[in-house]
Amino acid sequence: MAVVNTYFQKRLTRRETYTSGGQSTQVDYIMCKRRELMTIQDCYVLPKEAVAKQHKLVVCKEVERKLDMEERKEWSTLSGVVRETAVEVLGRTSGRKGKKEETWWWNTEVQDAIRDKREKKERDLNRCEETIVAFKEANKKAKREVAKAKSKAYVELYSSLDGQDGQRKAIRIAKQKHKEAQDVY
Repeated sequence: MAVVNTYFQKRLTRRETYTSGGQSTQVDYIMCKRRELMTIQDCYVLPKEAVAKQHKLVVCKEVERKLDMEERKEWSTLSGVVRETAVEVLGRTSGRKGKKEETWWWNTEVQDAIRDKREKKERDLNRCEETIVAFKEANKKAKREVAKAKSKAYVELYSSLDGQDGQRKAIRIAKQKHKEAQDVY
């Protein structure tokens, strides 16, 4: 057997598969029979794709070869089963990348400002001076509204944490944050 990851020189971000507490390391490997090593073109980590919160996806590319009809049928059946099982076990994603934004502090003013900004952005496609200026103004207004709403929401949150009920609420918030930070296995 051969450890495929070790046969290709990659920069650190394309090798590390596990990140926790600011530390990164390579813990996931792909193995193949040594005689099949010549069919492998590349092996690397997708830095933005995560299997779980802290584990990144390892990809191995093989040299394409022509399959005869029997192999094509077998491959089609096998790949279909793998896809169905993956969807059944892991589910489907929305396809959106990045962090999920917190919106618990949103209010109607923020929503209106964001909607206005998006409308101005759509009009900005023709790139004339008027639309650019209008979008910049809408963007500034949206940022101001977000800052005001966040500030007000946090002041209300902190004031609600006083007293016995506040302690319970603080503990509940801390538990939720801890749960969100946990690795999913």
